[in-house]
Amino acid sequence: MELAHLKKIFNGFNAGICVLDEQLKVYYWNHWLSHHTGINSEDIVGKLLHHYVDGVNKKVLQRKIKTCLMLKSPTFYPESLKNYLFKTPLHGGTEKNNYMKQSISIMPYADTSKVIIAITDKSVEFDFAQTLEKNIKQIDTLNKTLSDDAKIIDSFVSKLKINKNNKILKVSKCLSQTLSIAKNKLEGTNFDAIFTPLEEYLKKDNFPETLLEIARNDSIVVHESIEKKIYLKVAKHVESGKDEELYLFQDISDYVNLQLQQDTLLRQSRNAAMGEMISMIAHQWRQPLTVLGTILVNMNLKLGLKTLDMKHVEMNIEKMEGVVTHLSQTISDFRNFFIPSKSFEQVSVQVLFDKVLEFSSGFIQEQGIVLSTKGELQIEIKLYMNEFIQVLMTMIQNSVDAFKENEVENPALELAFFEATNSYTFTIRDNAGGIDKENIQRVFDPYFSTKAKNGTGIGLYMAKKIIYENMKGSLAVESKNNETIFSIQIPKQLN
Repeated sequence: MELAHLKKIFNGFNAGICVLDEQLKVYYWNHWLSHHTGINSEDIVGKLLHHYVDGVNKKVLQRKIKTCLMLKSPTFYPESLKNYLFKTPLHGGTEKNNYMKQSISIMPYADTSKVIIAITDKSVEFDFAQTLEKNIKQIDTLNKTLSDDAKIIDSFVSKLKINKNNKILKVSKCLSQTLSIAKNKLEGTNFDAIFTPLEEYLKKDNFPETLLEIARNDSIVVHESIEKKIYLKVAKHVESGKDEELYLFQDISDYVNLQLQQDTLLRQSRNAAMGEMISMIAHQWRQPLTVLGTILVNMNLKLGLKTLDMKHVEMNIEKMEGVVTHLSQTISDFRNFFIPSKSFEQVSVQVLFDKVLEFSSGFIQEQGIVLSTKGELQIEIKLYMNEFIQVLMTMIQNSVDAFKENEVENPALELAFFEATNSYTFTIRDNAGGIDKENIQRVFDPYFSTKAKNGTGIGLYMAKKIIYENMKGSLAVESKNNETIFSIQIPKQLN
């Protein structure tokens, strides 16, 4: 390397760089040294170092340079608080002996009889001298580092290598542990004997849409053992010039199992809702069916007494047609209610409450519940109407069940609505006895129920899921003075 090139390389370094020979003649002096010693490059280059710089231990420095050149290997001045190659005052120092604490590296300069001396400040972390020292040691430690890295990768990365015949050549320790199969049993085995594409399972199992989407976009394989199924996302890399492929795996079993569990809960929730719908329809139909029965009994009695005339028949037919229309409308209302809303609907709170009471009136009347509403019910908001009605119905059904189970004498239920600056709040309050302290923290957990019988533990879990995920809101519960209050908060920005 020509000395002229050193200016391009070292003039901008945050370290002192100079080139000397055994006589301590200076061949190069960078800006850092000029700045810290006050000696310009043009004044010292071509001169003897110890003639211009105070405190240079000439014999020690010459001996170290000679050793460095003879061995063709770097040598160093260890960092010290007292000994310096040459005293370099610290800028801003006030004490007489306030000199830079130096770390010095002396290295052979190309194939010449010169050396490069690098001077760095001890207080500067990862300074130039330490960087050079690490680079020099890097070759010696490279193999060990690579070996250590390989061990880490083997322990923490699931991977394997196969040949063009799909035979497994090498398996990482991590993948072996994930599959609970010894490496020597995996290596030499055909890839297809261990893994099955997820598409094969999709043909025979009912998978939720979220997993179907993953299967469409990513390569997923499944390893099935007696105990469990392991789902792995696969990334394939073809090594150039070789008939081998490297497979990297990400274990997504926890995610898949969570989605399957969510799907199971959803289906169970739908089944439970279907049962509730049938029960509600039965309540709604009870009175109209009684009316139909009364009309038919009356007509049959008149027929027996031979007093049934055509005018009476036509009048009763008209009444029965009205009752049948009402029954049909009831079915339509409930069917529409259980179809998930695809978009926000704008509705007044009053209409929302009326719809809820229309569906639940049979239960409420049967239990003799006094129901009241409170708040600015004329306000219109946007929400997923059917889903929100389902949430309110779940709360009301819980209250009805609690009234029945606790045999409350004067059951009362209140639906309230409040508008705040940034949100809307709905509350459902009952006096059915409250919820025990040990249970109130778990009421939204899946499969947890306080009902003595017929409790699935799904309703409140799904209600909270609808509010949180579909409406970005919150659902909370508190219990005091034998009352239970469910609070639903929906942010206004959704509206």
